[in-house]
Amino acid sequence: MNGRAVPVTARPGTYATIERRWRKGDVVELTTPMTPVWRKAPDNPYIQAVTHGPVVLAGGYGDTELNTFPAIDPRSLRRDGDPLRYTVRADGAEVKLSPFSEIHHQRYNVYWLTPAPRGRRRLVAHYPLDGTAEEATGRRPDVALAQGATWADDGSAAVLDGTGGHVVLPRGLITGLAELTVALWVHADAITNNARVFDLGFNRRTFFYVNSRTGSGRARFSMKTYGMDGEDYVDASGALPAGRWVHVAVTVNRDAAVLYLDGAETGRKDGPVMSPLALGATSQNFLGRSQDTRHPFLRGRVRDFRVYDHALTAAAVAALHSETQGA
Repeated sequence: MNGRAVPVTARPGTYATIERRWRKGDVVELTTPMTPVWRKAPDNPYIQAVTHGPVVLAGGYGDTELNTFPAIDPRSLRRDGDPLRYTVRADGAEVKLSPFSEIHHQRYNVYWLTPAPRGRRRLVAHYPLDGTAEEATGRRPDVALAQGATWADDGSAAVLDGTGGHVVLPRGLITGLAELTVALWVHADAITNNARVFDLGFNRRTFFYVNSRTGSGRARFSMKTYGMDGEDYVDASGALPAGRWVHVAVTVNRDAAVLYLDGAETGRKDGPVMSPLALGATSQNFLGRSQDTRHPFLRGRVRDFRVYDHALTAAAVAALHSETQGA
């Protein structure tokens, strides 16, 4: 007030009031200090944008093409001289941030992949599918048998009829995992192109799946998030074998995505483009069904579905195959 600070008490949603005897020529100045704020995407708390007050900040990339969300370290955010100018480390390199409205004639990025919290490595979910829908660790909701899926007479597996029967897994099963392993046993009675062993995702453009056979005659692991140019995939040496039990496992971390059949590596992609962390709130998680309704259902049986919050080593995958073979 007239160049001097005036104590004011105000709560969010109320007015800030100044009571005084007013005089002609009094000057009121209001200052609202602003600092950078990381704002989470509504469907994925690990995808975030940074704002300074009402101003959205964007990273300038010149002619560099971006295939997915850059991985950023929010702690590296630094003021870069002029107001609304910052630098930050993303994918190991320094990126300059400036107001989105000032980014012209170059590639840019607004949403960033932020780190997931680290904890003790563990088995995130285990569904034996041995005649019960319960999750063995007690940390996850039950599965549901849908559209004609049943339990085997001996309770050893979930039976899928190939015409609609599938297993519905809980929402958010792999949400918040920067690396992971997904494994299960599957007995396919027959192999049809594009029949999914499992499909975890948000829609048919955001997925993490294993296909029993593609048009090229090979089983495939693939993952993608909406807006990503292309997809990360790994092809096996051949189609998923039919008429017998097969152990399927996929491990993914920042170094590689690896597909295993019966405990042995059958294909890999080094340096995948995206992180599973970008998948967000996976709300459509199925065994024996694709998120894409144009694809056929799997006919056969599934059991012992597991998710780990880390990429198992080749030796650990081989051991898991051996330990669960007769379960």
